[in-house]
Amino acid sequence: STQRHGAFRPVFRKMSSVCSHVAASNLASSVQNQLVYKEECTKCFDNQDFPAGLDVCLKCFNGACAGENQHNMQHFQQTNHAIVVNIKRTKIEVAQDEPPQKITKLAIGVEGGADVNTDLYEYDTTVKCLACATVLDKTSPQLSALVDSVMLASSASMHESTKEWEAQRFPCEHTLTLQQQNNAAIAQKSLAHCGQCELSSNLWLCLVCGDLGCGRKYADGTGGNNHAVGHFEQTQHPLVCKLGTITADGTADVYCYACNDEVIDESIGSHLAHFGIDIAGLSKTEKTIAEMELEQNLKLDFSQSMDGKKATPLFGAGYTGLQNLGNSCYMASILQVLFSVPEIQQRYKAMATIHLSTCTEPAATCFACQICKLADGLLSGRYSTQKHPEDMEQTGVRPQMFKALVGRNHPEFSTNRMQDALEFFHYLLDFVQQRERVLSSIVDSPEPSRLFGFKLQQRTQCQNCSGVSYKNIPASEVTLPIPNHYHVAPPPSVEEQASNAAKTEQVVAAAPVPLSVCFDQFGSEEVVDYNCTHCRMPTKALKSFRFSSFPDMLVLQIQRFVYDQWVPRKLDLKIVAPTHIDLTHMRATEPGASEFLLADEPESASVGFVPNPELLPTLESMGFPRVQCERALYETGNNDSNAAVTWLFSNQDNPDINVPIPTAKSTSAGSNEPPADLIAQLTSMGFTEAKAKRALRETNNNMERAVDWVFSHMDEPDDESTAASSSAPMQVDEPIDNRPPKFQLHAVVTHLGSSVHSGHYVAHVLQGDKWVLFNDNKVALTGEPPQAGYIYFYRRIGS
Repeated sequence: STQRHGAFRPVFRKMSSVCSHVAASNLASSVQNQLVYKEECTKCFDNQDFPAGLDVCLKCFNGACAGENQHNMQHFQQTNHAIVVNIKRTKIEVAQDEPPQKITKLAIGVEGGADVNTDLYEYDTTVKCLACATVLDKTSPQLSALVDSVMLASSASMHESTKEWEAQRFPCEHTLTLQQQNNAAIAQKSLAHCGQCELSSNLWLCLVCGDLGCGRKYADGTGGNNHAVGHFEQTQHPLVCKLGTITADGTADVYCYACNDEVIDESIGSHLAHFGIDIAGLSKTEKTIAEMELEQNLKLDFSQSMDGKKATPLFGAGYTGLQNLGNSCYMASILQVLFSVPEIQQRYKAMATIHLSTCTEPAATCFACQICKLADGLLSGRYSTQKHPEDMEQTGVRPQMFKALVGRNHPEFSTNRMQDALEFFHYLLDFVQQRERVLSSIVDSPEPSRLFGFKLQQRTQCQNCSGVSYKNIPASEVTLPIPNHYHVAPPPSVEEQASNAAKTEQVVAAAPVPLSVCFDQFGSEEVVDYNCTHCRMPTKALKSFRFSSFPDMLVLQIQRFVYDQWVPRKLDLKIVAPTHIDLTHMRATEPGASEFLLADEPESASVGFVPNPELLPTLESMGFPRVQCERALYETGNNDSNAAVTWLFSNQDNPDINVPIPTAKSTSAGSNEPPADLIAQLTSMGFTEAKAKRALRETNNNMERAVDWVFSHMDEPDDESTAASSSAPMQVDEPIDNRPPKFQLHAVVTHLGSSVHSGHYVAHVLQGDKWVLFNDNKVALTGEPPQAGYIYFYRRIGS
């Protein structure tokens, strides 16, 4: 054997017979529907394409690298599973005799979509015994059927189905409530060209009145003459159908100008028949919006940075990209930012050296193994190699196992649909915090959520009695609103564009927004409804927020997604974010000596609340976060989905919309004893028995909510009686943070695209004195990030 880093790497010798370990292993004759990890090592990103190949255990079907990291030997030493099949893959270079498959839908990995698996490979398999360092005869009766079964089985990653994704469109309120005019059939010759010009392609039929207009004019001067959108601006008829996309099976490209998005009209056949158009004899002759979007995305020139300048691709340690799994750019951008933070890098580098060599849990489902694997993949530089000369793309790493583990059982993050990057950031921090409580003894460094956590001081002053209430609210980010007068107005009509006044107004509306203005809006006083504990009646109050503590990493979300007359839209505004900010003016102050402090609401006033189980999924399916849906049901009586939806749309700017609903308090510490098995589950995670009991009482014995409750109440006493006796009239939980609140811009996550339902996320990260763009598996040196950021990460100076 040869030795490397204290581990033995066997030198295999060949023998014709099967060794004794085969019989001792009691191997099955097939994989028997088990997950087979045959594409990549479960502890690193080495795969079948590496020179040493991948060893798949023929007992448990774990995949382990046979090269530099020797995870195959680790697996053998920890499990005593000796028999493996080594798989090596070699790409076959073939001439392209036929044109590539035509793209017919906005999809990847499905029929009609972009094919990401066009390469052909040949495979070489070798069966080995790691115990006696022997190459075995894979054609022997004990092994041949099992090896064939492994090679024919779908890999574990295929079971996650994240190679396939397809853009989803939905009906809107305008398609469901369409009222059509003009019953007369439209003459065929009237459908030959635009009603206001001679353009004969890219024609859009108004589904309300039958007017035919050409499409929008593109920035390069091509496209239409804006006559269809001009008709909408004059008449407010929202729905149009692209003539050349209508098919006999009832599909067509339908766009809603009011919603500013492509939608589905489930009654398109009858709506067209209203104008005498029979879809039975029609066939598709033009590309749909979806097809043009996908073709444009596939043609994007990543040799240029976002400011239009030539980008320099980067390779090596710290410059490793993440392969897109299908709509996974939201996850990739957040992971690149998190693993650029020095404390997080150091934590998981240290954990990897200890945990990976000692863990006895299945690596594919072990959180510590997967996050250490990801850290090594992103930071080592071993996978940051150029795919082809003069190509920006690199091999990168494929975070399939990490996504499957983190997203398991989550209604959204387990799917291949596009998600909000900030929601994933929140979810990931909570997920890591819950899993790492049992790992705190492995490394001596704070877990990641502590870097982002801080407290906001909420000051509320009753306008009737002038009493003041203070409350500290735990937070991990600040949402900064954009003042209304900066909002971009809808595109002006052709006639409005001709007037200088309209042009001037449009320039003013699109002016860049200083970040300081957003902070001013966030910190300004707001008039709210209030139940004053002193006045004992509903009244009005002034509410404002300040920082009672500051984090090491400050996360700022720009509120780009807003509701305009119940229609969601994105604010495409430039945000002027300085490289350095000083938040001294946003620091909270101690209560004034002359202030009349209001008592807290009595504990008995807290009412237990259980969201209506029939209405909650309906609200969540509309894209609202769960906490907002629960708040809406709470505020509207918990029995009317329409009232809840109305409340949601009209309260998007209400800071309380993201405040969790209070739960019922137990009448005494000894009553309503939680089940012993639930207490045991929580104590096994490292919590005290008193804390576990209190958490279960607070959440009506809901285990998942109890875990969340514990992590959000870490600073409170474990015992309920102690908590009650220590309560004060004013909630100021800790002294004001007096360290200088000065920050430097560290990273920016940007959402590209104008739709609230789709788009693409990229991340810009400051490394040293240069900005680096992470765009999936493309990494490049770039200039300063564009003024289009969605999430800004500021690092506290001196942290």
